[in-house]
Amino acid sequence: MNREIRKEKGALTTYQKQLAADQAAISQAKNNQQYQVDKDSNSDNIQQAQADIATQKQNIKNVNKVIKQSKLQIKLYQKN
Repeated sequence: MNREIRKEKGALTTYQKQLAADQAAISQAKNNQQYQVDKDSNSDNIQQAQADIATQKQNIKNVNKVIKQSKLQIKLYQKN
């Protein structure tokens, strides 16, 4: 169970880094938008990054749930 928790915490770190990268990409795209002629491409990039953020948030939520369940399971094993 502890191994599972360590694995999930590693995944959590990865998801958080991806989330931060997507947020930075949106910020950069919005800053660059005023200088670009092809606004549609930039808008598509922003929408894709926003979709990625939603996915990463769901992944983070799922990982936190697994970690919580694993910790609960460990407590139950320790009681026995």
